[in-house]
Amino acid sequence: MKKHGGKINGGRYSISPGEYMAAEGARTISTVAGPCLVVCLHSPGRRAGVMGHFILPWRPRDEPELLDMAWAQGSARMEILVGEMVKLGYDRRRLRASVYGAALAGPDDTPIEEGVLFGNMRFLRDFLLQESIPIARDGLGGITRREIRFDVSTGAIEEMPAPRDGFEKLLKAERDYITAAVTVPPRPGDVVLFESEMYRKLMELIPDIVYRIDEEGRFTYVSKSVFRLGYEPEELVGRHFSVILHPEEAARVSGEEVLPLFRGRDTDAESTPKLFDERRTGRRITRNLRVRMAPARTPSDPDAFPVGEVISTGHYDYMEGGRKHRGTIGIIRDISETANAEMALAQTERFYRGILDGTTDIFFIVAADGTILYAGDPLQTTTGRRVSDTVGENMPALIHESDRMPLEEILADRGEPGRHTVIEYRFPHADGRWLHFESTVFTMRDDDRKALLVILHARDITARKQAEERLAAALREKEVLLQEIHHRVKNNLQVVTSLLDMQSSRSRDPGVQDALRDARNRIRSIARVHEKLYGADDLSRINFGTYLRTIIDEILVVFGMAGGVTVDYDTCEALLPLNKAIPLGLVVNEVITNSLKHARPAEDKNGLRITVSMKESSDGSLRLEIGDNGKGMPEELLSRPGAGMGMKLIRLLAVEQMKGEVSLSGNGGTRFALSFRR
Repeated sequence: MKKHGGKINGGRYSISPGEYMAAEGARTISTVAGPCLVVCLHSPGRRAGVMGHFILPWRPRDEPELLDMAWAQGSARMEILVGEMVKLGYDRRRLRASVYGAALAGPDDTPIEEGVLFGNMRFLRDFLLQESIPIARDGLGGITRREIRFDVSTGAIEEMPAPRDGFEKLLKAERDYITAAVTVPPRPGDVVLFESEMYRKLMELIPDIVYRIDEEGRFTYVSKSVFRLGYEPEELVGRHFSVILHPEEAARVSGEEVLPLFRGRDTDAESTPKLFDERRTGRRITRNLRVRMAPARTPSDPDAFPVGEVISTGHYDYMEGGRKHRGTIGIIRDISETANAEMALAQTERFYRGILDGTTDIFFIVAADGTILYAGDPLQTTTGRRVSDTVGENMPALIHESDRMPLEEILADRGEPGRHTVIEYRFPHADGRWLHFESTVFTMRDDDRKALLVILHARDITARKQAEERLAAALREKEVLLQEIHHRVKNNLQVVTSLLDMQSSRSRDPGVQDALRDARNRIRSIARVHEKLYGADDLSRINFGTYLRTIIDEILVVFGMAGGVTVDYDTCEALLPLNKAIPLGLVVNEVITNSLKHARPAEDKNGLRITVSMKESSDGSLRLEIGDNGKGMPEELLSRPGAGMGMKLIRLLAVEQMKGEVSLSGNGGTRFALSFRR
């Protein structure tokens, strides 16, 4: 295959069978694809491309010795095309291919041998697959010729029927090329590819090291790329290949050392040995063999030896009576950067795996379908379950059925994106017990925000749950005990009030009766606090707004004025602790009692109206106000507010015990106000 002369015809390069052309910028390359292969290589987003037009001399099955030569020729021609792109500065790993030709139409429209076309198609597809070059457009096969126009600036390809103008000239050129390439028997020396000038130029283009060694492992050819190891090709010719390998690698990849170990054993593609001095050909050649290389100057750092990836195949001469082994042909690609990156990645993975496995917490990595992909080593210590038995199981299926929904919601991607979620669930121990786990869950997403993996950082909180349950049980016992105490206190106070009632009924002295009634009301106000607490959910606080109504209604009943006195309430729902509720209840008892005794209007003893208000101030304090429409408090009591027993008790409870502020007024009825903090 030769390079096109570069002459532009009709605004584009037009190549013939047996030619190739590379171009950059706004250029178009065209050819007519028939029985021969047409390959177009392009790098996405780059303004360059190369087109090649060739056919390989595939032979019928009765000449299998020529298949290796056809494969070698095809590989060399494809490397020329790839090398042209590399020469232009493009990465071969980003190349894309469009392929055409191998049509069942030979010269003069007579069918070409189908085996030749099939062999060419199979080679091209296998080569591109082996080199990891994706096929963007596969136009192989068919029965007609097509003109292919390749715009190298965009990678776009236009297909159209073969042109009528010059068709006879095109057929003659195609006929001559195919006749020379396919029907003329090869000369014995044709298989020695490296002796031709074309292949020597190819070797200079590619950055990989190309080598050939003889039957005894001595170099007979090394490409100039070996200078990367500090050698000149001439100094290696005649020396054993082990000179460029790390001392520990030579025995591992040498057929003389390795093959005796496999004698008599059946091997498949995975277990077959990989050799630097490979003898096999075809599909069983050595690929992806990684070896540490030995530069001319030995690195001081043992980890600084470069790493090469080797592809090697047997090299044979074909002659009458069979073929003769002549050694090995191979390519060494420097993958040190890749190997170092993989090593760093492996070290990082070991580092983080050590962290994950070194903690007592368990890390799970779960696929979007719920399959457990990874579980940390602490799993066995915590649950008694082996990691190997757990990986591959479905995580939601393992969890207690009552606790599955939160994790299933996350796996279904219905959780809030980008947020850590904490969930609790029960996880089975190997002995059948249920353990309580608390997990922080994070979802890993792709660029489209679709869930890929779910990571769970799980902690065994079984001991904490058991402690909480014991504490809750203890609290329930204490609540029952406190309720019983409040109940008994209330009953005991009720006994006291009953005794006071009995004593009052026996006395004929009004003063004694009033004193006993006041004492009874005071005790009853305390008893009502314990009564409220006995039936409440909160045993430390009561709703004082509700309590107010209860004790005022009872005082009215005691005084026999339940139907003749109107009480207006405007109170908030204030929750007060016991040390505030009891003294405040006593204060209310004294104020209401005072209104009932002294504030009746002269004209109508049943016309009394009492207002009760309790509001929360902006600073969080409470203000209680009680007023009536009576005649008002006498001036001498206002000037001496501590003169009576009731007022002394109010001052003692409200000011000294509750630390509140008290105010009294007697205009238009008596008004009492108390401000205090909860």
